[in-house]
This record gives sequence, structure tokens and C-alpha cells, in this order.
Amino acid sequence: ESALLIQSGRFVRVLEAGRHIVTTFGGSIETVVCPLADPAFRANWADVLVRERPEVVERYFTIVETRDAEVAVVYANGKTLRVVPPGKRVLFWKEPLEIRAEVVDVIDAPEIPRAKLAGLTRLGLESLAIFATVEESRTGLLFIDNRLVRTLGPGMYAFWNVVQTLRVEQVDLR
Repeated sequence: ESALLIQSGRFVRVLEAGRHIVTTFGGSIETVVCPLADPAFRANWADVLVRERPEVVERYFTIVETRDAEVAVVYANGKTLRVVPPGKRVLFWKEPLEIRAEVVDVIDAPEIPRAKLAGLTRLGLESLAIFATVEESRTGLLFIDNRLVRTLGPGMYAFWNVVQTLRVEQVDLR
């Protein structure tokens, strides 16, 4: 665990794992405990830290931020951890895991590369993706915002299911 030390409603510092003795000369002391088993920083202090204490953010966190037409695939120790939706900022503790993120523009690249399918499939609905399997002897029709974009041969596909409306229909080749 790590914790935030809050004195009289103001952030003071991060308390790393271990025992701490804190003395105060008036005012209230509060700690916000953050279990590191979940590397996402869930406390309500993220925006305050980013705005007022960038040095703390630089030392303890990895910032993952997306614009309105982007998602970010977040990896912890090389494994798919989660997908950050469009227009969001999430802080991740740098320790004990190695956090890395890949930001994707879902308008320019709506299709998800095959190499990422296994990790995203494991996330289920949290993947923010739709998955489609085109069967042998069939052709898939990819529609984006009700416009036919391309045909798909047999195989497994995935597309980002944010910002745009996507669907895959299958038709017989015969």
C-alpha cells in the first residue's frame, strides 16, 4: 500500500510502504490508503496532484490521457491491463508494476491488430471493442456509421467500439 497524507484538507505528501510517524501542530490529519494491487490511482486527488504537484506525479505516477477520438491500451508488466476510454485521464502507480500505454486514434485506426486480440478478449466489455468472426465460405461486410467501408475475409476481427458505430454483417459467397 501507499497512502496520501492530507493535512487540513491539503495534500502534503505520498507515504510509501512502511511505518510513518506524523506530527502536527493543529489541524486535522487524514490518510487516503491506496492498495497497490490495483495500479490505477482511484483517489479523488488525481486532478489536484496533476495541477498543483507535477513533481509528485512525475515521481510516483504514469499519466495516461486520451483525447475525444482516442483510447489507450494500458499494459502492466507487458500484459493488457485495461483500456482507457476517450477523453479521460488516469494515473497509474509506477510501482510495483511497470506501466506502459499505447494511445490509438480510433477514427484513423478503427481495426484492432490481430496481435492485441487475446489481451482485449480477456477484458470482455471493458475492452471497448466489438469482436467478429467471419466464417469460412462467408464474407464480412464492415459498416462504420451505416456506411459500407470494406469486405472482410474469413477470420477473427476486432474494432474499437467508441466514437463511431460499427457493425459486421456476414453474407454467403455463393
